[in-house]
Amino acid sequence: MKKTSCSATLAALALSFVDGVQTAGAAGTLSVSATVTDSCSVSADVLAFGVIDPLVNAGEATDATAPVLVSCSNGTSYQVGLDGGNATTSARAMTSDDGTLDYSLYRDANRTETWGDNIGTDTVAGTGTGTTQTLTVYGRVSAGQQHVPPGAYADTVTVTVTY
Repeated sequence: MKKTSCSATLAALALSFVDGVQTAGAAGTLSVSATVTDSCSVSADVLAFGVIDPLVNAGEATDATAPVLVSCSNGTSYQVGLDGGNATTSARAMTSDDGTLDYSLYRDANRTETWGDNIGTDTVAGTGTGTTQTLTVYGRVSAGQQHVPPGAYADTVTVTVTY
């Protein structure tokens, strides 16, 4: 045991006399980059007017709302448009096997500003936050449609986000 202890002491003493022990090294740089693009997605729920009795509701409109969910990257400007659906005229209409039921879509709760797909005219504008934003579509089946035959009426409206 003393022999090992003595050898360790001698080795430490020898190293203390070594002058100028140096290590070699080099430095460089690592470039890091990324490009973040603007991006958006959109989805919508069902706009359900429910059961309409044409005799009871003949003199009054039937209203309903539905959410439109928009997700855009932070700072991205967007416009959300709703097309005319399956109607062959400028007015929107739900159809069944036997008839049509006129309705309108609006951007405001007072139902005075129609919602269409003409960018900058009748669309809804916004700026993305990086999280989901909820817009509301306000629907109205107009009064005075007591001539409409009974049945299940439907339409498909395409929701588009332009950014």
